[in-house]
Amino acid sequence: MVFLRKQGKTPEEILVEYPDLRLAQVHAALAYYYDHRDAIEAELAKDDGWDERYEGRKAEALARRTRK
Repeated sequence: MVFLRKQGKTPEEILVEYPDLRLAQVHAALAYYYDHRDAIEAELAKDDGWDERYEGRKAEALARRTRK
């Protein structure tokens, strides 16, 4: 949800992506983020690139498999 806010989406626009939430829940989630921004950003930074690392390991495993 935070990534949508960082893209400039309003809480109302975020509801389009998360229609099962209520507006109050979006505001609560954003408030939590703003209150804990440093810790959350640190966690997100640790996760940055995980999908690229996964894809790289998968490609290596497939390459080893085809060499056999």
